[in-house]
Parts: sequence; C-alpha cells; structure tokens
Amino acid sequence: MRVTLVKLDLAIVHACVAQAFFCLTAFYRVGNVKGWNDAPDLSASGKGRGLVLLGTVTVAAVFGQLIVGAMMRHFDAGLAIVDLPLAYGKLLPPTTAAGLAAVNHLRGIS
Repeated sequence: MRVTLVKLDLAIVHACVAQAFFCLTAFYRVGNVKGWNDAPDLSASGKGRGLVLLGTVTVAAVFGQLIVGAMMRHFDAGLAIVDLPLAYGKLLPPTTAAGLAAVNHLRGIS
C-alpha cells in the first residue's frame, strides 16, 4: 500500500514498522547466540528487574522519538523549529494544511 498510495499516514506507519522489524530481527539474532543462552538467569534472583525496566523505558522512548521524527519528516514540519523544545508553542508541530501554511508564512516561505 505504501508504494501504490501516496499518503503521509502510511509513510509514518511504514517508517516505524520498518525500524521495529529491523530491531526485532537484530534481537532475534542476538538471542540465538550460544553465549547468550548460557548466561546466568538474573530473573530468578530478582537482579534483572531494574535492567528489564531500563530496557523497556529506553525502547519506549526511542520508539516515541521515532514516531515524532517520522511525523516531522513526512509532514515537512521539522525543517526549522525556532522554539525548541516546543514546536510553535505546542508539543507536536502542526500537521494540517492550514497550520503548515501559517508556520511557513512565519518562516517567510510561500
């Protein structure tokens, strides 16, 4: 669908699913290494909980950043945001045609 339909929403989903698929493939490969399976089980002693929590939070933060980055790239909203960490006074940049036109007018782009 991404190839035949030119829709920005599909482009964002395509970008995020592609990265997730790559990461899952890499995780599968690392998980099947002989040394990985011979490692001591940290979950039995309770020592691995902090590591699992840190890994989960890190993956969620990186994937959230990936979604925001894909939105900014495909909606051409991240070319020049002058008031970081906000985006023109809001948490996310404008994605409507009127919002982008207003932002481009502020930036001096017609």
